[in-house]
Amino acid sequence: MNTQLFPLFAGGIGVVYALFLIRKIMRLPHQSEGKMADIAKAIETGAKAYLKRQYQTIAIIAAVIVALLLIFLGGATALGFVAG
Repeated sequence: MNTQLFPLFAGGIGVVYALFLIRKIMRLPHQSEGKMADIAKAIETGAKAYLKRQYQTIAIIAAVIVALLLIFLGGATALGFVAG
């Protein structure tokens, strides 16, 4: 096999396997109560708190970068950064 095509082939296999696992998991019965539901709710709460903190941190860093770009490179560059 061509060495340039191998990463594409391997990536394709990975995507197909991921889709297989998603389909398999989505077919499992859902539990609305019990220990598994409590664990799932705790994971969801933790994930939401983590993402909220990450977004706040990224927003602060982005604001500093935009300010620096605005000062040193002008409004067009800062606007391009925000749009990107």
